[in-house]
Amino acid sequence: MKSRIRAFRSEDTDAVNRIVVAAYEQYRNEFANWAQTAAYFAESANLANELELLIAEGVESGVLGAVRYVAPNRPRDSMFEPGMGGHSKAGCRSRVSRSRCRPPSH
Repeated sequence: MKSRIRAFRSEDTDAVNRIVVAAYEQYRNEFANWAQTAAYFAESANLANELELLIAEGVESGVLGAVRYVAPNRPRDSMFEPGMGGHSKAGCRSRVSRSRCRPPSH
Protein backbone atom coordinates (compact mmCIF):
# COMPACT_ATOMS: atom_id res chain seq x y z
CA MET A 1 0.00 0.00 0.00
CA LYS A 2 1.38 3.39 -0.95
CA SER A 3 1.08 6.12 1.62
CA ARG A 4 2.29 9.63 2.26
CA ILE A 5 2.57 12.19 5.04
CA ARG A 6 0.92 15.55 4.53
CA ALA A 7 -0.47 18.48 6.45
CA PHE A 8 -3.94 18.26 8.00
CA ARG A 9 -6.85 19.64 5.98
CA SER A 10 -10.25 20.51 7.42
CA GLU A 11 -11.87 17.64 5.51
CA ASP A 12 -9.76 15.25 7.65
CA THR A 13 -11.55 16.27 10.85
CA ASP A 14 -14.06 13.40 11.15
CA ALA A 15 -11.53 10.71 10.20
CA VAL A 16 -8.91 12.00 12.66
CA ASN A 17 -11.42 12.19 15.50
CA ARG A 18 -12.71 8.66 14.82
CA ILE A 19 -9.18 7.24 14.64
CA VAL A 20 -8.10 8.83 17.93
CA VAL A 21 -11.16 7.58 19.81
CA ALA A 22 -10.73 4.09 18.32
CA ALA A 23 -7.04 4.06 19.29
CA TYR A 24 -7.84 4.78 22.94
CA GLU A 25 -10.90 2.50 23.12
CA GLN A 26 -8.72 -0.39 24.26
CA TYR A 27 -7.72 1.66 27.34
CA ARG A 28 -11.23 2.70 28.32
CA ASN A 29 -10.95 1.00 31.72
CA GLU A 30 -7.84 3.04 32.52
CA PHE A 31 -9.81 6.28 32.58
CA ALA A 32 -12.02 7.29 35.47
CA ASN A 33 -14.74 8.56 33.13
CA TRP A 34 -14.48 7.02 29.67
CA ALA A 35 -17.48 8.92 28.26
CA GLN A 36 -15.90 12.28 29.16
CA THR A 37 -12.47 11.14 27.94
CA ALA A 38 -13.86 9.79 24.64
CA ALA A 39 -15.68 13.09 24.07
CA TYR A 40 -12.39 14.93 24.68
CA PHE A 41 -10.48 12.68 22.24
CA ALA A 42 -13.31 13.08 19.71
CA GLU A 43 -12.22 16.70 19.34
CA SER A 44 -8.57 15.86 18.62
CA ALA A 45 -8.60 17.46 15.18
CA ASN A 46 -9.12 20.82 16.91
CA LEU A 47 -5.45 20.64 17.87
CA ALA A 48 -4.68 21.65 14.30
CA ASN A 49 -5.57 25.18 15.43
CA GLU A 50 -2.77 25.10 18.03
CA LEU A 51 0.01 23.01 16.53
CA GLU A 52 0.95 21.15 13.41
CA LEU A 53 -1.14 18.06 12.73
CA LEU A 54 0.40 15.66 10.22
CA ILE A 55 -1.70 13.07 8.42
CA ALA A 56 -0.65 9.62 7.26
CA GLU A 57 -2.73 8.94 4.19
CA GLY A 58 -3.09 5.82 2.10
CA VAL A 59 -3.03 6.90 -1.53
CA GLU A 60 -6.11 4.78 -2.23
CA SER A 61 -7.61 4.45 1.26
CA GLY A 62 -7.67 7.90 2.87
CA VAL A 63 -6.58 8.91 6.37
CA LEU A 64 -4.66 6.17 8.20
CA GLY A 65 -3.52 8.14 11.23
CA ALA A 66 -2.34 11.46 12.56
CA VAL A 67 0.43 12.83 14.72
CA ARG A 68 0.62 16.14 16.54
CA TYR A 69 3.91 17.95 16.10
CA VAL A 70 5.31 20.85 18.08
CA ALA A 71 8.52 22.21 16.59
CA PRO A 72 11.51 22.84 18.88
CA ASN A 73 11.45 26.11 20.79
CA ARG A 74 7.72 26.63 20.12
CA PRO A 75 5.22 27.19 22.95
CA ARG A 76 3.65 23.97 24.19
CA ASP A 77 0.20 23.40 25.63
CA SER A 78 -0.07 23.14 29.41
CA MET A 79 -0.66 19.38 29.05
CA PHE A 80 3.11 19.04 28.49
CA GLU A 81 5.31 18.94 31.58
CA PRO A 82 8.04 21.61 31.75
CA GLY A 83 11.07 20.49 29.79
CA MET A 84 9.11 17.75 28.06
CA GLY A 85 10.06 17.12 24.49
CA GLY A 86 12.68 15.10 22.74
CA HIS A 87 12.42 11.41 22.13
CA SER A 88 12.30 9.99 25.64
CA LYS A 89 8.87 11.25 26.70
CA ALA A 90 5.45 11.47 25.10
CA GLY A 91 2.72 14.03 25.59
CA CYS A 92 -0.20 13.37 27.89
CA ARG A 93 -2.52 12.38 25.09
CA SER A 94 -0.05 9.70 24.06
CA ARG A 95 0.20 8.16 27.53
CA VAL A 96 -2.31 6.14 29.44
CA SER A 97 -2.09 6.79 33.14
CA ARG A 98 -4.86 7.36 35.59
CA SER A 99 -2.86 9.85 37.60
CA ARG A 100 -1.21 11.87 34.85
CA CYS A 101 -3.42 11.90 31.76
CA ARG A 102 -6.84 13.34 32.30
CA PRO A 103 -8.89 15.48 30.00
CA PRO A 104 -9.27 19.04 31.20
CA SER A 105 -12.32 19.58 33.35
CA HIS A 106 -14.99 21.76 31.78
